[in-house]
Amino acid sequence: MKTSIIIPVHNQLALTRLCVDSIRKHTRPGSYELIIVDNGSTDGTAEWLERQGDVRAIRLAGNAGFPAACNRGLAEARGDALLLLNNDTVVTPRWLDNLLDALHSGGRVGAVGPVTNAAAYHTAIPVAYRSLEEMWRFAEAHNRPDPAKREERVKLVGFCLLLKREAFEKAGFLDERFSPGNFEDDDYSLRLRLAGYRLLLCRDTFIHHFGSASFRAGGRGAFAELLARNGEKFAAKWGFSSAEACALHDDLIAAAGTPEEGPVRILDASCGCGATLLALMRRFPEAELYGLERNGRAARVAAAVLAGRTQVRALDPETENPGFPPAFFDLMLLGSGWETMRRPREALRNLAASLKPGGVFVTRFQNPHHYPLIFSLLEGNWPYGRMPGTVAAGLPDGPPRFRTPREIAELFREAGLAHVRVFPQTWPVPAEDERFLLGLCRLAGERFRGTVPEERFSGLMEQLWDRFGAACHLVRASASASGENASDGARNGRLKFLLRRIEWDVDRRRSLEAVVRLAAEGAVGPGDILRVAERDLVRKEETLRLVAEAFRERGLAAPRGE
Repeated sequence: MKTSIIIPVHNQLALTRLCVDSIRKHTRPGSYELIIVDNGSTDGTAEWLERQGDVRAIRLAGNAGFPAACNRGLAEARGDALLLLNNDTVVTPRWLDNLLDALHSGGRVGAVGPVTNAAAYHTAIPVAYRSLEEMWRFAEAHNRPDPAKREERVKLVGFCLLLKREAFEKAGFLDERFSPGNFEDDDYSLRLRLAGYRLLLCRDTFIHHFGSASFRAGGRGAFAELLARNGEKFAAKWGFSSAEACALHDDLIAAAGTPEEGPVRILDASCGCGATLLALMRRFPEAELYGLERNGRAARVAAAVLAGRTQVRALDPETENPGFPPAFFDLMLLGSGWETMRRPREALRNLAASLKPGGVFVTRFQNPHHYPLIFSLLEGNWPYGRMPGTVAAGLPDGPPRFRTPREIAELFREAGLAHVRVFPQTWPVPAEDERFLLGLCRLAGERFRGTVPEERFSGLMEQLWDRFGAACHLVRASASASGENASDGARNGRLKFLLRRIEWDVDRRRSLEAVVRLAAEGAVGPGDILRVAERDLVRKEETLRLVAEAFRERGLAAPRGE
């Protein structure tokens, strides 16, 4: 058996040479053929290819784009397996053998891909290497075949995609409407899923990826415009946004915690194409899983992905009661959709009626104060003027409705979920955005200058940073009363705020210092920290580890939940 490795290139000769050299070094001789499709390069790539005796070079007159170049290589390929590989990758020991082992691990596996250092869709893993030599040592230790580390996915990222020939012959060529590139891998993944094939992300295989080198060469703005344009093409073809319908809400799963022992029933009330349901299957293998999706075309994909394993229905809870028995579910997730709902109270009441008294409802709301949105408004743009795919799916296409944390809490309490926690979901702010965000906080803070005691002003600025820096509001709600009494809440309010900042890497150093100071003054203890972490944090283990390290540096008794 032989694998055809197909590499489309457009200039970037240094990267191409590095990629090809790594293939020669780390792939068994005789196990592959190497096909390079040159998209009209002008940097000496064509001349270099002519000197490579082990490469089948295909020269195109101009830059036809990534999908077209892949298709030309696929048409010429002779292998039993077909591998599409970006030229800005560096492969590693046992990479291809591991991927082939995964590809042939089951009759319905149609495509597999590795993890890397730089890629979207939960495909990147943390790495610490600083050179290619260190990277190869890291990969040598990492690349050990382990079926337990292979995850079924709704879609795979196309920087390295290994296909069975029979799957390719059934799904066909890449869709060239997405030229010059981006979203052709989303499209192809869903076509494979509808053809009945499973897709596996192989966490037991790592290769290095420099990341969209050809596309980013045109500049950040041009790349963003390309993503937006092809995202619209995808929505027009499929009737839904890939970002919404294929979203994997692992943060909601983490926020949900672990249900009590016994039979567990879980509902994903916005299941899209089934990505989060697949993750729930891995997390809770004995659970009964159910999915609802108001976009009928996305529900069709989810039903194909999860056929025989999960019940999926196309249903809009705004207009129709799902009809589940009362007190049926231990856990409900709703990853998206609030902003386009016209009757959110009806939707929430219809869903909450089937939640057990001790059950948990976890969801997410977009933050209307997020600084990129404000920046766009200052530039005269309104990025949420139209939600992609809503018209094609027959869903409302009006302006989105945003809610503040107070409005969110009230919405859930009206539905009978008395215990509601709303907390910011914040990611590290890019260095180029920090100045704008800081200026925004200072401008807003000046309104309170003179009305807020000076000793509280720094705390106010931290709250404003969270208000404008948080992309979303994460919500965890239940019908059961909280175990935290009023005095506990008042005492731990500051602690909760600081721990959340540590959790989401918002001015982490100063926040850790503040927690240590509270503990040194006797205001809080290790038990308080553990209780707040358990009830209010998503990344509990990592946050507690950081706090414990800071406590030990000061000679304090560390929380023992790390």
